[in-house]
Amino acid sequence: MRRLSLAVVLCLVACDREPPRAAVPPPSPRAPVATPVQTPGCRESADGVDVRADRVLSGPIAFDLFAGTVAPESLPTVDAVARRLRECAAVQLEIEVHTEAFRTSAFNARASQRVAEALRDRLVAGGVPASRLVPCGYGESRLLTPAAGLGPRPINARVEWRRVPAASSFACPPLPE
Repeated sequence: MRRLSLAVVLCLVACDREPPRAAVPPPSPRAPVATPVQTPGCRESADGVDVRADRVLSGPIAFDLFAGTVAPESLPTVDAVARRLRECAAVQLEIEVHTEAFRTSAFNARASQRVAEALRDRLVAGGVPASRLVPCGYGESRLLTPAAGLGPRPINARVEWRRVPAASSFACPPLPE
């Protein structure tokens, strides 16, 4: 009986632990983005989307991490970003997708990469050349709030549109194996 109790206790202790997280490489250094030369028809703000020197700001983008898709209620926001990118032909973007830290690092990174690719595909379908877009899934590597507690942390699960000087030469960090 004592052995069984010890085995149960050991199992409970082992089962309660989270699996070790894979090391996430540090983010690649970003080249500074020069203040853009505004192209004709490229206003700083329109359709709820602001084109700034270092980023494009839009409303929040919800996504389904397990399906690797953009939530239907966020599609109008993504379409507004596509319209602005068509107006602002000089803007090249890194599509950053970030997650919370509930699952393994490898799962979060790969799933966020799928969402970033889905966003790129939607922008391309909206008329933005794929050569101006770089989809990067960062998973949980750049949390904005600590990963404590079990409540939702929507600030960590987010999409950011970062301007890059040349999308064709920008490299995303490698996905963990």
